[in-house]
Amino acid sequence: MKAYDQQTVDNPAWVKRFSHRRRFEVAARLLSPRAGEAVLDYGTGDGYLIALLAERQPQARYLAFEPVAEMRAQAQVLWSRAGIAPELYARREALRGVTVDKLACMEVMEHLDAPLLAQAFADFRLLLRPHGLLMLSVPIETGATALAKNAVRAALGQRFVNASFGNVLRASFGRARHIVRPSRDGYIETHVGFDHRALAARLPDEGFVIERVLYAPLPRLGGLLNSQVFWVCRRTQT
Repeated sequence: MKAYDQQTVDNPAWVKRFSHRRRFEVAARLLSPRAGEAVLDYGTGDGYLIALLAERQPQARYLAFEPVAEMRAQAQVLWSRAGIAPELYARREALRGVTVDKLACMEVMEHLDAPLLAQAFADFRLLLRPHGLLMLSVPIETGATALAKNAVRAALGQRFVNASFGNVLRASFGRARHIVRPSRDGYIETHVGFDHRALAARLPDEGFVIERVLYAPLPRLGGLLNSQVFWVCRRTQT
């Protein structure tokens, strides 16, 4: 597996590098851990977010869940270099009994099929303390952003398997629900056909109220040609 930082914050393509660095900056600002708070990164990848947060607020307690062994190995290398040792969980079952004040889940939900998505929401409800903060980030793959993103992917030779011209047009003109998104063991690799609006509409039914919406990498543009959307939510169920 290619080092994750080479796909994100240290991507050779400046446009991707800029976009990923900005989304982590936005996430760190939205989470803003306080001393003594417990913060969990659900699907931590190479652990970059945790390292960024710990650098800014070393007095918080940091936890991470990452089921992919190679990603956990990359996270541990990064954290060792940063001189931190967050609690790292490889299995969901190991999180039973854990509760946190804030939970981040970045660029994960778009990859989950229906059963795994329901499982993730169930985890969030169990892990977050009453009125705890949930910060979700997912890619925008609809409208003009879909055209722009897939043009960049094609130019870089990074097209998704279902990124046909017809599917890109469907995503761009409000017909993402008609796009087949193949999965393997519940994991959906492609972003094409993902509609962040459907996920936002689901949040209240899952026990979360959206308090704030923000976009990256250029927040002032709102949903216009931005790459990611962030939702800051509160758990409403006790």
